[in-house]
Amino acid sequence: METTLFCGHCNKQVGYYTELKSNQNTAWCNECNGFIKNIPYQKPALYVGKYKGKPIEEIDDLKYLQWAFREMNVNERIKTALSQRISQLEFEAIISYKNHYSQIY
Repeated sequence: METTLFCGHCNKQVGYYTELKSNQNTAWCNECNGFIKNIPYQKPALYVGKYKGKPIEEIDDLKYLQWAFREMNVNERIKTALSQRISQLEFEAIISYKNHYSQIY
């Protein structure tokens, strides 16, 4: 990924930050905070291993996600997506367990 972009407001290469707006990332200048360009948004996905290229939100293998969170050297965006998906799957497992046992008793 590029670390600098050309800012038409500053007329030079600058660092930038992104914000997610309307299902796409928008790049903004670090110096003048001016809009630079839209960047297509891609859902966080694993780029190696068993689920290479699959969006993290579509992976249901809790053990694999826990392993990936602990062992893979990934950027913060991927780490956050892994953590959120793990929490979601753990919560779903708890609800499923409670529903199952509340029907038995």
